Amino acid sequence: MLINALWVWTLPAIIPLDHRDISPLLASPERSAELPTFWQQSPYQPSVHCDNERRLGGDPNNSMDGGKWVCEPEELAKEGKSCLVYSFGSENEWTFEQAILDIAPECEIHTFDPFVSAPAAPPGVTFHAYGVGHPLLTAPANDPGLTLQPPSPEFIGLPAIVLALGHEQRVISLLKVDIEGGEFDALGGSGIGRWPVVREVEVEVHLMDRWGERDADRLVRAIEGQGYELFHKEENVLASCCCELAFRRLTG
Repeated sequence: MLINALWVWTLPAIIPLDHRDISPLLASPERSAELPTFWQQSPYQPSVHCDNERRLGGDPNNSMDGGKWVCEPEELAKEGKSCLVYSFGSENEWTFEQAILDIAPECEIHTFDPFVSAPAAPPGVTFHAYGVGHPLLTAPANDPGLTLQPPSPEFIGLPAIVLALGHEQRVISLLKVDIEGGEFDALGGSGIGRWPVVREVEVEVHLMDRWGERDADRLVRAIEGQGYELFHKEENVLASCCCELAFRRLTG
């Protein structure tokens, strides 16, 4: 079981309406013109409170876009070399990874992005030129080790990535996902039950193209179904289609 006496959680003084009870009220995906209203009035509200949360990273030249809210970030330093972070989606912007290294220099960080051809990863960050896809996607037979040398598959499921990197017995401290709509397959797919043990999930949800409000509902339900609770919500000030959600695992 995943038990840590340093995880201190308290319930809010006023518990917000549980979105699991009102999902039928969600509008159809076609109502894209009302997306800002959806995020502003959405039923997704933090259900637990983190006493110490901090926004890590963010592009100072772009309204701090790319930063993620992390609960008890100092605990990453206390984990020492057991600290493990997966960061999916980079666009060659490294402030999130650097912020973690500033707090926890011994943390093992892996960043994944199949669309970055010349990564400028800071020292201490391992870059992988592939992305995360549906949980049931596995490495092809001709590349069982999922090596970084081409040709490597463009998208692989999280369980297969963990296996390829030898992290089956590790706890992933932070799982950051910012992949422009790919989160619905990667985190909300039918194979989500095969996830490794992840303590905290930071995901930006993108309601654009073919993805709508009901997809967001299914995604949140899938994550919560694995024992996670929402502790932070932040709308993207640059794009009304998008919203940052941060979840913490409360069950072992």
